[in-house]
Amino acid sequence: QWVTATEHNTAYFALERSADGIRFAEVARERATNTAIVHSYAKTDINVPNRAYYRLRVVDVDGSVRYAPNILMLEHNKVAIGLTNVYPNPTNGDLYIGYSVEKAGDVTFTLTDAIGQLIFTQHQTALQGMNNTQFDLADYPAGVYFIQLDQQGVKRTVRKVVKQ
Repeated sequence: QWVTATEHNTAYFALERSADGIRFAEVARERATNTAIVHSYAKTDINVPNRAYYRLRVVDVDGSVRYAPNILMLEHNKVAIGLTNVYPNPTNGDLYIGYSVEKAGDVTFTLTDAIGQLIFTQHQTALQGMNNTQFDLADYPAGVYFIQLDQQGVKRTVRKVVKQ
């Protein structure tokens, strides 16, 4: 599952899978809606190996290609979590975060600054699958921050966030 805040001149999204995190192959394709509002997409991958890495390729109508900034790793019999969307980035205050967990339960978000000092920790209860949350960074100084998601000791780092 993935969420877009807005789309413009996007032809389609391609979900790609890799066994090693280096060589990826397309496993699913979804036509873009090109809406100016938040839109959710979902694809199911069948015949998944014990460990799989996923990334999202975005193809524009002019043929140009870009990749979503994160790669998600899933392993059978382990809790799989990942930050799927962090926007707007850079931000002046409100930061919206989409994240995925394989199993419902408690999650912890940690925000650190560029030198690794803890800024805040927030605990939440997540539902299985896609979840959304929001943080207000308006009172924090401009700079580079890193957000980490943790569930049952499985940590998925790290998305860089720029606060203007």
